[in-house]
Amino acid sequence: MPPDDAPPGEPIARAGRQPIFDAPVVVIGLVAAMVAIHAAVSLSSAPTQDAIVGQFAFIPGRLTLAIWPGRLADLLARVNTDPEALCSRTAR
Repeated sequence: MPPDDAPPGEPIARAGRQPIFDAPVVVIGLVAAMVAIHAAVSLSSAPTQDAIVGQFAFIPGRLTLAIWPGRLADLLARVNTDPEALCSRTAR
């Protein structure tokens, strides 16, 4: 039954339960997946963590060698004569 002060013909808004998180389901799912992955990596052994980082981490050197494969030959040639070549920040 409509309240006495409601205009006739207007739909009545029902007070429903509000969601805990006001975010799309996809966002909540991605956050849950990232928390689960973080927990799994944190609970694994140190060698396993190193293997995961080595396999999946972004390493700029990999990108450089993928874009400019000739840089590897140049770098290896420089390392033979200059042991500090791997530590240099700028390309020569």
